[in-house]
Order: sequence, then structure tokens, then C-alpha cells
Amino acid sequence: METCAGHLIGLDYARHVDIRIDIGSALEKLDERDRHMISLRFFVGCTLAEIAVITGMRESAVKNRLYRGLQKLRKELKEWGDIAVRTIQDMVDIVDANGNAANSEEMEHVYRDLFGKLKGSVEELVKKFKHRPSEKVVIEIYPDLPAFHQATGEPGAPDWFMGTFEGNTLKIVSPLNPGPAHSYHSILQSTVHLYAMWLVKDINASAPKWICQGVGGYESKQMSPDFIIDSVKDTIVRGIVPTFRELNEDSFRFEEMKGFQFTYLIVQFIVERYGMDALNRLVRDAEQFNEALGCSESELHGQWVTHLKKAAS
Repeated sequence: METCAGHLIGLDYARHVDIRIDIGSALEKLDERDRHMISLRFFVGCTLAEIAVITGMRESAVKNRLYRGLQKLRKELKEWGDIAVRTIQDMVDIVDANGNAANSEEMEHVYRDLFGKLKGSVEELVKKFKHRPSEKVVIEIYPDLPAFHQATGEPGAPDWFMGTFEGNTLKIVSPLNPGPAHSYHSILQSTVHLYAMWLVKDINASAPKWICQGVGGYESKQMSPDFIIDSVKDTIVRGIVPTFRELNEDSFRFEEMKGFQFTYLIVQFIVERYGMDALNRLVRDAEQFNEALGCSESELHGQWVTHLKKAAS
């Protein structure tokens, strides 16, 4: 045990240093000695001489080791550093359905609100899913529900259908005319939902609907957890929780079978039971349940159903 910056400290102390910037995953790529030395130098505040005493190394060796460790760390952080300096305008464009810029004070307000809502959400999603978007997303705003439904080839669509995406284009109805099933605020939240779905598809074009919708709902938080569980309680009690395959339903029946709620609940369960890293693995290969979670698809479904029954009781 030695004195460093006025404190008694040993090498084991470096394992418990609270690193206050988001470089944890990059530091994990370094070997243990490099991580400890960087922690002692930059988060504890030890001098090179103090680190030399703690580690039992020569001061010149400490200096060289720190230099090499920092070079490795810079390399690991480069991609995330590139993302960090990008603004939301670098990643998202917003236009009206005809490709024009904002042409009224009301629409300028919509643009500002959309950018404001997306800014923090997109940055958080990019970090959480450890993925740099491959291209810029364009958000097309349609003036009302009939125009949106017509443009998407669904003229008889239900009122709740207000957004979708094709390629890198997110299509939404204007928050100024959201229709009877939505509000100005819910359209903004739904845009976060759509972006999260798009990001999952950008990571893995083969990602199934249940993961895309589940991530979208979980990250946008459009519905409260209490509302979600209350709305599916009867289905759970009757023992007819849909399978993951059934949650890939690609029609408006998806809403009737409470697909939005159940996909939210399975993603929530995976994150809470297995962690975000496990969800990331599953997003990248949704067929490899054992590799991602250490259990089979049927085992995961059984665990989830048991959890839901307890939550619904």
C-alpha cells in the first residue's frame, strides 16, 4: 500500500475506480495492467513516480506503457469519437412529402420539435446499439392521414397507422394533423420508434419484425409499462401469449393481437434478464438464441411467459 495524491492506495484500487466518461467498452479491449495504469493516472490523479511505486515498475517503463495504452485506447474510441461530433442534422433530414423545406411558421416549429426530440434519442441509440448509421435518414412529412395512407398504398388503413419506413426514408403524418388516434406529441414519439426500427434494420437487414418493433417501442417509450401490462393481462391469463414467429405478423392484425405491447414486453424482458449486450447480440443474429442468451428460443419464450404471468397476477 502506497500514498498517491494524499490517499493510501493499492493496485487493486484501480479495479474499482468510477470512470466518468463513456469509454468503458473501449477500456475493456485493453489488457488489465493497461486499464489499471490509465485509471491510476487519469482518474485517480497519480504521478508517474507514484504509479511506478504502486506497480513495482521503473518510471520510464510506466511512461512507455501508458503511451502504448493510450494509443490503443484512441484507436478504440475513434469510431465513437466520429459519431460524437456528428450533429443530428448530419444524420437526419426532414422534408415535406414533396421534398420541400419548411414553408410556414407552423412547419418550422414542427421541424424544430422533431430535431429536438430526435437529437438525444438518436445519439443514445447509436451508443446503446454500438452502431454507426450507414446512411442519412430522410423523414418525409405528409399533410394528413389520407395523404399518408394513399402515399403508402394503404388507403383504407386504420387511423393509428401514422408512420412507416422504406429504405432510409421514414414516412410520417404531420404532427399538426395527426388524426383521431394520435396527438402532436405521440407523432414525435412515434418518429423515435421508427428511427429505432430503422437502426435495427441497418444493423441487420434480416432482423425479424418482433425485434424491430420491440426495440422501437422499448426505446421510444410511447406507452407506459402499467398501460402495456394492463392491456394484455387478459390474454396472458388465458394462456395465449403469442410466439415470436406469430409476432412477425405483417398486417394490421398485428395491432389487434397486441403486437406492439408484446414485442415491447419481450425486449424489456431480455434487457432486464440478460442485459443490453445480449440484446445487441440477438439484434445482430436473431436466429442464434443460444449464442446470444445461452438458451433456446422455446426456453426464452417459456421464461418470458412465466414472467408475464407473475406480472399479470
